[in-house]
Amino acid sequence: MYELACPHCGRAVRFARKVTVPVDARCPHCGRSFRVVPGGAVGTAQPVRNFARERARQPVAVPPLLWVVGGGLVVLSLLLAGVALVLRRPVTVGSEEGAGRAAPQQPAEAHGVAEAAPKADAEMADNNEEADQIWPPLDREHFPGLPAELGPVVPPKKLRWSLVPGASYLYAGTIESSAKLSPIDLGRAARQVLQFVDRKEFQIELRCERKDANTFLVQCRLTRLRGSMRGPTGRLEYDSRDGIGFLPANEPLAKLVGRTWLVRCSAKGAVLRLEWHDGTVIDGPLREAVRQVTPIHPVPDPVPAVGHEVVEVDDGVQRRTRLLGADRHGWLVFVAIEQNPAGSGDGPTRKVLAFDADAGILRSVHVSDRRTRGTGLPRVGRFRPTLQTVTQITFLR
Repeated sequence: MYELACPHCGRAVRFARKVTVPVDARCPHCGRSFRVVPGGAVGTAQPVRNFARERARQPVAVPPLLWVVGGGLVVLSLLLAGVALVLRRPVTVGSEEGAGRAAPQQPAEAHGVAEAAPKADAEMADNNEEADQIWPPLDREHFPGLPAELGPVVPPKKLRWSLVPGASYLYAGTIESSAKLSPIDLGRAARQVLQFVDRKEFQIELRCERKDANTFLVQCRLTRLRGSMRGPTGRLEYDSRDGIGFLPANEPLAKLVGRTWLVRCSAKGAVLRLEWHDGTVIDGPLREAVRQVTPIHPVPDPVPAVGHEVVEVDDGVQRRTRLLGADRHGWLVFVAIEQNPAGSGDGPTRKVLAFDADAGILRSVHVSDRRTRGTGLPRVGRFRPTLQTVTQITFLR
C-alpha cells in the first residue's frame, strides 16, 4: 500500500498497489477527480470522450448547390401560393384594384354616346393596322434612292404628264442584280458563299410622237448597253459599242440595243400598250425588259395628302402610293408598293419616284424587288437562290 497527495485538497489518498497505466481516481476527502500515472505522478483527471455522442451532436454539412436549389423551390412555392390567394380573392368592381380588370356595367343611358360612335373610326384603325403590316420602314435600306432630306409641300390637285410632241428626252440608268447561289459547308469553323453579281449601264431616248386628248404615243430606243457579270466561274465584261456579237446571247436587254418600240400611255403615265413599229405587241421576256428600262410610271390621281396613300389596281397589280414631300429640287417624292396577288409569291416591288410637276416628266425612278422564281439561277438541292435587283433611272436632258 502506498499514498499519494490529492492535487486539489493536498490530503493523503491510499492506493493498494502501484499503477502501471494511467487511471482516474476520486479523492475521498474533497470528492474531486484526478489522474494517477505510473511513477507516482498525480494530475487532474481528463474526462472520458464518447466519440459516438460527439458525432451525433455535430451538424450535417449540406452542399451549397442543395442550398440554392432548396431555396429556389421554397421561393417558387411562396410565389405560387401568393398568386393562388390573389386569384381566389374576390375583387370589388369600382375599387382601385379592380378598375383595370373589370369594367363596371353602366346603364344604357350612361354610355349611349359610345354606342353612337361612327364606324369610320374603327375602319380607319383597321386600315392603319393593315397598312402598317404592308409598309416596311421608309428608309434607304427598304427603298433605295430615297432622298436624305424632304421638305414640306402643298400637293397639287392633279398631276399630269406633259410630253411635248417632237421633243426628245434622254435618260441614263443602271441595273444591279445580286444573289447568293449556294452555301457550301466546309466544316464547323469555315463557310463559303458563292455569289453572283450583274451590273448593267444603259442609255434610253424617248421621243413624243403624238399627243391625243388623254394619251401619248412615245417612241423609245435603247442607245447603249454595257455591263459586267461576276460569278463562281469568272468575270465577263461587255459593251454594245464593241458590237452586238460581244453581248451575252441570253440577255434580254441585249436584244433591245439599237431597236425602237412604241409606248402608248395615259396622261397619268399608265402604260396602255407596248408594241414594235410594225404593230406587233411586245410580249414574253422582252416585255419585262422593256418595262424595266422605260422611265414611264404612273403618278397617283387624285394626289394624296402627305403621309396618306392611294390604292389602285392596274392590270391585276395592286399599287399603293404615298406622297412623302419634296426634295431639294422641289420635285414631288412618291413611294409605291406593287404586288400581284396572283403572282408567284415573290416579294412586292418597291419604287421611289421623283416627279417634276412643273415640267410634267419623271426626273428619277428607283425600283427594287426580290425574286426566287424565274431567275435562271441554278438550284442546289432544296436551296433556291434569291435575286435582288435594284434599277435606277435618271433624267439627263
